[in-house]
Amino acid sequence: MEIDLDDEEQVPFDDPATYAMISTARTLGVFQIESPGQRELVGKSGIESFEDIITDISLFRPGPVKSDMITPYLDVKQGWKQPAYLHEDLRPILAQTHGVVVFHEQVIEIIARFARISNAEADEKRRALGDVDGMAETKLWFFPRALAHGYPLPWSRGSGRSSRRSRRSASARPTPRRSRCRPTSRPGSRRTGRPTSSPGCSPTTRACTPSG
Repeated sequence: MEIDLDDEEQVPFDDPATYAMISTARTLGVFQIESPGQRELVGKSGIESFEDIITDISLFRPGPVKSDMITPYLDVKQGWKQPAYLHEDLRPILAQTHGVVVFHEQVIEIIARFARISNAEADEKRRALGDVDGMAETKLWFFPRALAHGYPLPWSRGSGRSSRRSRRSASARPTPRRSRCRPTSRPGSRRTGRPTSSPGCSPTTRACTPSG
């Protein structure tokens, strides 16, 4: 039997059995989510949609792991805490990621809305957040403009360590399809793939770091 991984009718993105399997953390040999750290994360997070996969892959990077963006995300996703928004205008921007800044696109939208500038200008400001000096300069520029428009000091956690959503979405696309093709429909292919799998490392170990 042959399965075309690019055929959404054969391998749909909304297959409940696939997301249930991923949530058990039995993903050794599954693209993007096979490392010990990723298996731990998808198990704790609980995958219910393709968007959840994109977010988990984006969170499992050196910046988010180092700044502990995973903990507040899981707290809200599991219902242990309520999301905290410094202003209600952040709710539509951050609701999908449970109040945590995960993607570059969210940073751009926050800067554009709070400073009343275009997305193109906001992206230029976002780029400066990659180093300490750039972040300090951006704060000096951003705070007065936000305050002038009636916002409190809206510097959200993780804004300098986000990931481009479009890039992570593209890299995540094969994940549910390959997952669907292995343990939920073709168990033998999963067993065959294991010996050649070379998973990464857990974010809690010191020997290696997540891929970025």
